[in-house]
Amino acid sequence: MRTKTLLAAALVALPLTAGCVRVHVDPVEATLNVNIRNVDDDLDSYFAYESREKYPLFNDLKDQGKIGETYLGYVEAVKPQYMNDPVVKTIVDGANKDRQMIYGTLAKKNNTTVEKVALQNAARNFRLAEPGQWLKTAKGWEQKGR
Repeated sequence: MRTKTLLAAALVALPLTAGCVRVHVDPVEATLNVNIRNVDDDLDSYFAYESREKYPLFNDLKDQGKIGETYLGYVEAVKPQYMNDPVVKTIVDGANKDRQMIYGTLAKKNNTTVEKVALQNAARNFRLAEPGQWLKTAKGWEQKGR
């Protein structure tokens, strides 16, 4: 069973067919134990494009604090007004559309649900987030500590 530690004020405790969710609220840390075969390796392969070919501004917008990762496995604008920027809107909408497709493919491949794959990717993204980037937990936006 793989263990992923992520920053989160609280996660909805969801029973996973091959694992469990354990939440520790204070200090802001949660551990997500999931075992969906080799989904992490697949996620790494599928999402390598976000910072390179397809969305070259993706990480720049994260570093600027305009977009961030959510605990549900999708990208959102940190502030609603950032979606008025056509570049932010295009990247957020495009990345989420791609993620939905990738999650569906991996869910089918691993005989699980889109939601479980999305949660596993959320754990991966929280772990890989750089200090200073924004992460949306169940309680709202938090900046990853330095």
